[in-house]
Amino acid sequence: MEERRKITRTSLDKVKAATNKVVTNMLTSDNANIELDKIIPEILASLGC
Repeated sequence: MEERRKITRTSLDKVKAATNKVVTNMLTSDNANIELDKIIPEILASLGC
């Protein structure tokens, strides 16, 4: 059970890090109106999916 919790926590940390990276990139880019269909693949790529 503890191992599963550790894996879940690691996955959650990866999702948070990837999302933060994408949001930061959006906020610092010239084009602040990035569409979701461009954001989601970037998040998945950051996660290694």
